[in-house]
Amino acid sequence: MEHVQALFAEQVSTISPELGITIRNLPYAQALAEAKSWSINPSLSRTLRKSKLIACNFCKKKGHKERDCRAKKATQSVSSAKPQTKPREVVINSVGGTGDGGYLLDTGADSHVSGNLDDLSCYIPEPTTVTVAGGDQVISPGHGRLVIPSLNGGSEHLPGAILLPGQKDRLLSLKQLEKAGYTLKWASQGPISIVRPDKSICVTLHRIGGRLVWQPRQARAMSMSSRDWHKILGHPGPEALSKALRQSGISGYKAPDRCDTCDRSKMTRKLGHGSIRTTTEFGKVLHTDLVGGKNSLLPAGASADVKGPSWYLLVVDEATAWKWAFTIDSKKALPQIIDNLLEHVFVQYGVRTATIHCDAGLEFVNDSVRSILSKRGIVLNVAAAKAPE
Repeated sequence: MEHVQALFAEQVSTISPELGITIRNLPYAQALAEAKSWSINPSLSRTLRKSKLIACNFCKKKGHKERDCRAKKATQSVSSAKPQTKPREVVINSVGGTGDGGYLLDTGADSHVSGNLDDLSCYIPEPTTVTVAGGDQVISPGHGRLVIPSLNGGSEHLPGAILLPGQKDRLLSLKQLEKAGYTLKWASQGPISIVRPDKSICVTLHRIGGRLVWQPRQARAMSMSSRDWHKILGHPGPEALSKALRQSGISGYKAPDRCDTCDRSKMTRKLGHGSIRTTTEFGKVLHTDLVGGKNSLLPAGASADVKGPSWYLLVVDEATAWKWAFTIDSKKALPQIIDNLLEHVFVQYGVRTATIHCDAGLEFVNDSVRSILSKRGIVLNVAAAKAPE
């Protein structure tokens, strides 16, 4: 019986949904009687439509369905009477922009914005409605990746960019930067850096007119002037360097006052007769050098409690490579040790030393050493600064 009642209610609902709702929970005999009275007296159907059992999904009022809603039909008639117009495009001009193709950081923008299609890579022509400041809605014809020049001379492709024709300045969205893994390195003074996910600096933003702006042209000029052009161009002279930079349009570069490579290239060595040695006689030419902190020269069995000497004077004979080593606790004792060595060579071997080579250290180039050598007629040959030993 229940199966017959459910089948009856389903059949009635296909004919009159309002009547089907009414008899759904009634006993079969009462439901059958209600259906007969409905077919006999149509006014009951009008009464039922006004009952609270039915509500409109459009106007939310009870007593009728959405297909019979007068408010919906009136709205459709008004909209169909209006002429079809193309969605408008609003041109947005940034106040206080760069005016030279810069990039403005916008902390409130949901997307990167550019008015030039050439600034976007991976472009997809897909119109999108965009809400701008003030509540206006504009149509973006497509979206892609914003291409911006970076500090290292390359380019960054930032996802989440839209095309907005008429937009003069390019906008960088802080939201999209953080979404892509970029971070801002804030500074109380000086530029603010946009840092890549690998911790390298992508671009630097400068405060201009109360806004944070990335200007690739000025950054390129600054980076060009900050490079070591003297080294890049092969260590030219001041006049040649100045002329080359002027012809290339590079300004603001300051050449170094002194270059180690240039100093070394100008060093000359006195040539011998087919050999780097200037003499074949023992003791005539001596080479000296002062070495510090060489604890390895201590005897192997020396106690660790015994303090070793601070300095060692190493003297090498040019002809035979004979070596002398003297321990020195203070550099003040160096002139006396040199005097004793020269006397030793003369007394023991009968040779008067003619030349002594040394570096430009003040322990050799001083009045005490020069006085000892001048009395013996010995020439002091001082090597150029930073020359290899």
